[in-house]
Amino acid sequence: MSGRRTKLPVVIVCGLHSEARGEVVAGLLRDVPHSVALHHDLSTATGGTVRRSLRDAGGELASGEAPLVNECACCALREDLVPELERLAGDG
Repeated sequence: MSGRRTKLPVVIVCGLHSEARGEVVAGLLRDVPHSVALHHDLSTATGGTVRRSLRDAGGELASGEAPLVNECACCALREDLVPELERLAGDG
């Protein structure tokens, strides 16, 4: 990102219960105007990738896969998350 840095409010939703996480994310998307949810599905890590999806209150906007970094799903998440957040901040 060049020029003036844009502040991007970020909320991290995590937990063991996928239904509860889904409800919280749905509520945020519904109640916070122009919000998006960036989700990384680690269940695909055994196949060598982490699945990424981006959605808003209307549904999925984009999806893709991030390759594992050093055979580590957490490393792949880190390497994918920061550039994706920078891109979102740049897009407004």
